[in-house]
Amino acid sequence: MKLNFGRLVRRNGLVRHAYNSAFNRDSSDIIILATIPRSGTTFLRYILTNYLRLLQSSDAQPVTYEDMHRTLFPNRKTYRPPVEYLPPSSVMDAVAYRDIYNTHKIHRCLAHSRARVIFLYRNPLDNLVSRYYYKYKYRPEQHDAARSIDDIIAHELPQFISDYRRIKYVCKRNGHARAVAYEKLTTDPFGTAHDLLTWLGIRVDPALLQKAVDYSSFDQVRKEEQRVGPIGAPKGFRGYFTRSGKIGQWKHHFDRDQIAHISRQLKKSGISLDEFTLEAPADLAEDAQPQSGPRPRTSAKT
Repeated sequence: MKLNFGRLVRRNGLVRHAYNSAFNRDSSDIIILATIPRSGTTFLRYILTNYLRLLQSSDAQPVTYEDMHRTLFPNRKTYRPPVEYLPPSSVMDAVAYRDIYNTHKIHRCLAHSRARVIFLYRNPLDNLVSRYYYKYKYRPEQHDAARSIDDIIAHELPQFISDYRRIKYVCKRNGHARAVAYEKLTTDPFGTAHDLLTWLGIRVDPALLQKAVDYSSFDQVRKEEQRVGPIGAPKGFRGYFTRSGKIGQWKHHFDRDQIAHISRQLKKSGISLDEFTLEAPADLAEDAQPQSGPRPRTSAKT
């Protein structure tokens, strides 16, 4: 008989506790970034990493993705043994934490974690558009997997719903968890990072934080991609990881019937579009223009 370890962990409280202790390393000196894909994970990681480096040395240069991902913070949150743990980076020496994990696997067991958990989410309409480009449009081998925008909705919306529901579940039960909207992070990165650092108990130096935000900007990371190629992307990826990032892209991809269908699917799981920021602030609205490249083909309305 094949043992379903995940099911055993979910059903048996004692096993779950042992599993968390042995494999999750969820001690109070850990920060976990548990994020819905395409919701600003890399942007926030850049800000935090650059800031910690600047605390260590105010003359530090912008961190590269390779250094951040492979050297400074290489450990990912995982729920399946065995777990290979790599020594934490020295940039953590200046703060009361020993490591920052990141993961796109949002699990309910985080409700029992003693770590500081930061969730990132994005409005589902823009999230679906971003997933389309990253997972299908820019990957030639995936073109046949999503021939229409309806395919994107069918393939990707259920996972978004599952992840978002788990975020709400954990935040209701764990006082050490905090959810941050992508739209807040991208429109006010300094203020959002300032609030998170304060919540984490990490000293805030406004000048260094502003420098870290500047080091982590869209333009700065795009220059890195132009120099070394796409970051955080598989071989053969045709495009930039930093494609757009704008709020309200969905208006150029979904029609009313598709939005109504998405809204119905969300409501079945107790989620309303009213919970999300769907439009850019007035002073940024003119920047939310259609992106270059062909629009995904649409099929029959649902």
